[in-house]
Amino acid sequence: MILKELFRQLFFIACYFILIKKATLYIGEWRSVNRTILYAYYECENTT
Repeated sequence: MILKELFRQLFFIACYFILIKKATLYIGEWRSVNRTILYAYYECENTT
Protein backbone atom coordinates (compact mmCIF):
# COMPACT_ATOMS: atom_id res chain seq x y z
CA MET A 1 0.00 0.00 0.00
CA ILE A 2 2.74 2.46 0.99
CA LEU A 3 4.89 1.32 -1.93
CA LYS A 4 2.05 1.95 -4.36
CA GLU A 5 1.57 5.47 -3.00
CA LEU A 6 5.31 6.16 -3.23
CA PHE A 7 5.35 4.98 -6.84
CA ARG A 8 2.40 7.24 -7.62
CA GLN A 9 4.23 10.21 -6.09
CA LEU A 10 7.40 9.46 -8.07
CA PHE A 11 5.41 9.09 -11.27
CA PHE A 12 3.67 12.39 -10.59
CA ILE A 13 6.98 14.20 -10.01
CA ALA A 14 8.53 12.72 -13.15
CA CYS A 15 5.45 13.56 -15.21
CA TYR A 16 5.43 17.08 -13.78
CA PHE A 17 9.04 17.83 -14.72
CA ILE A 18 8.76 16.27 -18.18
CA LEU A 19 5.68 18.35 -18.96
CA ILE A 20 7.25 21.56 -17.65
CA LYS A 21 10.35 20.93 -19.75
CA LYS A 22 8.22 20.16 -22.81
CA ALA A 23 5.99 23.18 -22.29
CA THR A 24 8.87 25.60 -21.72
CA LEU A 25 10.58 24.37 -24.87
CA TYR A 26 7.32 24.82 -26.75
CA ILE A 27 6.62 28.25 -25.31
CA GLY A 28 10.28 29.21 -25.56
CA GLU A 29 10.09 31.77 -22.77
CA TRP A 30 9.76 31.85 -19.00
CA ARG A 31 7.21 34.67 -18.90
CA SER A 32 4.26 32.29 -18.60
CA VAL A 33 5.92 29.95 -16.11
CA ASN A 34 2.98 29.96 -13.68
CA ARG A 35 0.60 28.91 -16.42
CA THR A 36 3.04 26.19 -17.44
CA ILE A 37 3.26 24.84 -13.90
CA LEU A 38 -0.52 24.81 -13.52
CA TYR A 39 -0.88 23.10 -16.89
CA ALA A 40 1.63 20.42 -15.94
CA TYR A 41 -0.02 19.93 -12.56
CA TYR A 42 -3.49 19.35 -13.99
CA GLU A 43 -2.19 17.14 -16.81
CA CYS A 44 -0.36 14.92 -14.33
CA GLU A 45 -3.32 14.78 -11.96
CA ASN A 46 -5.47 13.47 -14.80
CA THR A 47 -2.88 10.85 -15.74
CA THR A 48 -2.43 9.30 -12.29
